[in-house]
Amino acid sequence: MGNLEVIDRDDSLWVLNKPSGLLSAPGRGPEKQDCLLRRVQDLDPTVRLVHRLDQATSGLMLLARGPESQRRLNAAFAQRRVEKVYLAVVGGCMDDAGRWQVIDAPSTCTGPTGQGTTWDPPANQARPGGGCWPAMGRARAAGSPCAP
Repeated sequence: MGNLEVIDRDDSLWVLNKPSGLLSAPGRGPEKQDCLLRRVQDLDPTVRLVHRLDQATSGLMLLARGPESQRRLNAAFAQRRVEKVYLAVVGGCMDDAGRWQVIDAPSTCTGPTGQGTTWDPPANQARPGGGCWPAMGRARAAGSPCAP
């Protein structure tokens, strides 16, 4: 399937691994028409978008095969019956290196192109019991530098 990594496909959906740098769906302008949806539609014109991943994000995407499948999958996402898990490569200082950390806060896009996701909670959002805050987040929230 060319440069598409198909994880699974059946009568109702496709599961694909979207690479970083590729749009999920077409954007505005001729330079933003190459996307995962269009590439799959070249192979299967019944495919419809169910959800998106940011252009800079890689990961699994579900594409529905036909309008009924799209309605069912959209309902599953809307009713939160689909669990999404995000894993990140983190740079900087971390307490308890090698242990899982949970970030329970919104992320923001940074950089001149709006790409790149960062997380830095304001001090008023760093709350006990709200998740395991990464060391860098706690240090910034407390106003102290992160030791190497």
